Amino acid sequence: MSNLNFDDITAILERMNGNTGTAAFSVSSISYPQVKLNTQLPSLTSNMSLSTAAYNLNVAFDQDIFSEVPARVFDESYNKQMARIMKAFRNEFFDRIVDKPKKIIPKLHYHYDEDENTHNLRLTSEWSEGNAMLYFSFEKDQRESSFGLIWNDNKKKNYQARSGNLLLNNSTDIVREAIDFVFRVY
Repeated sequence: MSNLNFDDITAILERMNGNTGTAAFSVSSISYPQVKLNTQLPSLTSNMSLSTAAYNLNVAFDQDIFSEVPARVFDESYNKQMARIMKAFRNEFFDRIVDKPKKIIPKLHYHYDEDENTHNLRLTSEWSEGNAMLYFSFEKDQRESSFGLIWNDNKKKNYQARSGNLLLNNSTDIVREAIDFVFRVY
């Protein structure tokens, strides 16, 4: 008999090693007051890890820009390039959002274009004094995947645009630049 008690715990489990047939899972997001794992089936928890590197503080729904993105965006067996960049983006974002003032931030939205075979993620907003957009476009041919940051400030008449190729640029720099953009605009 197994007894897993997750009272007051929120967690996101991601399947790892899915293509090897093993049933390993990692916890990418967890908030907890206490964790109790009691099991008589060692095989059930043998691959389960709750290390400090695999959790983050509780992020409020209105600050969680990933809450409307489907799980396949983070699944390497679905799209390796998209999963690696979006996991890095999510992890870095969650690490840094805890230090920021509580604000409502728009959600990332996912769209798959069947005709072009592209996966697009966009964070867009418009207000009386301007508009902003952050986007990632993951193409069938990884060499054509791109990202972009666009910000238009109608009040000061400033316009900022930056785009680039995901494969030719350093992914860590892209992730940090995207997060800086989100925090600067919102």
